[in-house]
Amino acid sequence: MLLDRLAVIWLVALCPIGCREQPASGPRPAAAEPLGPVAQQESRTPTRDPLTPADTVRRVNQLRRAGRFQEMTKYVSQEHQAAVSELIQAVDQLILDNRVLQHCIRASGATASAALFDRSNVANIIGVFSNEITVIKEDVTGATAVVTIQVADRLPLDRVDLELQQDRWVIRPDPPIPGLAAELRNLGQALRRVAEAVETRNLAVDQIDREMEFWQKPVLARIRKLIDQAERDRQPPPPDGA
Repeated sequence: MLLDRLAVIWLVALCPIGCREQPASGPRPAAAEPLGPVAQQESRTPTRDPLTPADTVRRVNQLRRAGRFQEMTKYVSQEHQAAVSELIQAVDQLILDNRVLQHCIRASGATASAALFDRSNVANIIGVFSNEITVIKEDVTGATAVVTIQVADRLPLDRVDLELQQDRWVIRPDPPIPGLAAELRNLGQALRRVAEAVETRNLAVDQIDREMEFWQKPVLARIRKLIDQAERDRQPPPPDGA
């Protein structure tokens, strides 16, 4: 639902300039917004969380964008909380690294070209924890539920699995891809190296392009390997005698 799809979306988002479409405008800033009636409803019912699965998805997204991660993780299954937190932190660092790069490019006088190297769409690569989501529908079957969401304007739609645990619905992400968060951090470091080159060497646009290719390419290759391995691991074992 989330973690095993992130890298695929990420690779599309970071396709080299030569094969990218004209960059769209970036996602809306992840500003902290009032938590609204859902939060008020929650405070009135201390013994049983009143949130529906769809409400839970909205609540998790609101808390994530507000930076209230400790509250957010109580709506994630316990065995996945650490992996989800690590992934979000890696993406947030990547967003910061992208801002550093954008600042350096604009400061160099190449303001018109900055959008070509903008990676702000990373804010929308982690499903329910992305910057822009819209809840489409919820389907509840006993103690399990599926909430269908759209991330930004992207298709296909994303599936969020939840289960009822004690007093609340919690999100059950797919198992994370080992090493993916670390490689996202490495990708952020690649952006910072490009930013340093822009700042110290006053690079032209084609030179920035080459720097991006040089620093990103090995990281993206490792990410592809992680994706391939995760896909192989998810395949059911062959039947006996096959």
